Amino acid sequence: MKLLIADDQMSLHTYLDKIIDWQLLGITNVIHAYNGKEAADIARDFLPDLLIIDIRMPELNGIDALRNIQTLPKKPKTVILSAFDEFEYARDALRLSVAHYLLKPVDGQLLIETIRELIREIRSDLQSAVVRELEKAGHTNDFSESCLGVLRGAFATYGIVSYAVSTISGNLPAGLTSELLAWGSDNRIPYSFLLRESNGEYVFLLGMTVEMLHEEWRDWCENKVGAWRALRPEWAVSMGISRIETQLDALPRRMAESINSSKLSFYLPEAVLEYSEPSFAENSHLWAIHELEKTFEQKVRGGYSPESIGSSMNELLDQLRMKRADPDFVYGVCHRLLFIFLHADTGIAPKSPIGS
Repeated sequence: MKLLIADDQMSLHTYLDKIIDWQLLGITNVIHAYNGKEAADIARDFLPDLLIIDIRMPELNGIDALRNIQTLPKKPKTVILSAFDEFEYARDALRLSVAHYLLKPVDGQLLIETIRELIREIRSDLQSAVVRELEKAGHTNDFSESCLGVLRGAFATYGIVSYAVSTISGNLPAGLTSELLAWGSDNRIPYSFLLRESNGEYVFLLGMTVEMLHEEWRDWCENKVGAWRALRPEWAVSMGISRIETQLDALPRRMAESINSSKLSFYLPEAVLEYSEPSFAENSHLWAIHELEKTFEQKVRGGYSPESIGSSMNELLDQLRMKRADPDFVYGVCHRLLFIFLHADTGIAPKSPIGS
């Protein structure tokens, strides 16, 4: 969170820095200006989230400085500090969407509470904007420049230095987003955003405010999934994770990594699954599977013995497991087998599931 303080009295700057712990409030970057023109110039480049500004200053007064920054892409939440309780100033401040008008001498506690209130508003507004953009982008994996721009703003405001993507799957009911978000946030990874929810699978972007090594990231995930499995064993939760990333342009790739990692739970019992290249066999390498499908269908439709049909089916399942076909590919094969069985009662008991 970024703050610009504009006042021509050096004593005010010193006083505010002394009585207020900016870091504790979540403000990571504070810049000072000493006249209205300097404040307007800094605001254009700095794009503060919060602005504390005096009215009567040299070169340009506070009201005119605010008028000069009305065209900024992101206007700061503004607190006016003034020694003048005049209607004209208050009226102009309202027209410029100033959030608060406080009189000098400054009541430090009142100012702190005012800033806290504005920070809550900023975070709420930003959260809503992020949710709107991600709702549009998550299901299509199409992250527009508009969406990435909102995320960059959120990362800067929240102090997020890196991120990763996790895909949580298992026997999960719908509507768990709030519960999973609450479970998934802590001091090390305080920000979580839902990218997609579909068929009991939840994909989250996790924002980190401190640098983490990959081993630390994996341990964090192991602890979370372990806690979920202990609390909700019936969910059989697993988590597919991406590598840690700093560039938001790479978000589609990291999301794909996480989703593909999660698919590995089809074959592997691990709680946390990591992406590796390649995770599954390329479809072009599965031509033998198609040949086995044809053989199986011919035997079913040709009235072969149950033993012969069962042998073909087991060979097909063994090949799918051995080659580690993408689960979506396996589901397609199984659907076709079921379709064939709907047209022939063979009395064959299939082999155990592929992932067993």
